Amino acid sequence: PLAVRVPSDRSEQVATLLPQIRRGELVERLETVRIAKDGHSLDVSLSVSPVNDRLGQLTGMSVIARDITRQKHLESELRRRGRYFELSRDMVCSAGFDGRFRQLNAAWTETLGWTDEELRARPFVEFVHPDDLEATLKETALLAAGATTIGFVNRYATKAGGWRWLEWNRSIAPDAALIYATSR
Repeated sequence: PLAVRVPSDRSEQVATLLPQIRRGELVERLETVRIAKDGHSLDVSLSVSPVNDRLGQLTGMSVIARDITRQKHLESELRRRGRYFELSRDMVCSAGFDGRFRQLNAAWTETLGWTDEELRARPFVEFVHPDDLEATLKETALLAAGATTIGFVNRYATKAGGWRWLEWNRSIAPDAALIYATSR
């Protein structure tokens, strides 16, 4: 019976699905939990359709359940990792080889005063102190060639008109053409 695969805390789903199927409606991609033969819970995506005879009379329903347990686990892991990015007191970012920031955490705005949009609107070298520009470009070229930056120091402009000394650790993800960096 269908109820054998439905956890007790999800029994209302069956009561909701049956009238829909009786009306001839399809149910696509309902994410829920079901019980496997061995008794453990599975995250599944259900597609449920009515099955009619030659006269169009409802005779049953077809249920396709895709196991999405791994997908749900990966989504949870990504959310957990994203929390580090959001909560870090260090300035964490990613940037493209085109010289523009892709993603910045809130520490950037707190430290420099620029909004996320202002920082991403301009190439990152435009924020570098003129006296540090040459060294920054050399370090960025080394990084693009595969090196890793550890302890590189330069100055970045604040929105208020001052400068902040920053110490950088950077590495690249060649498969994504991205630079990942932390600064403090």
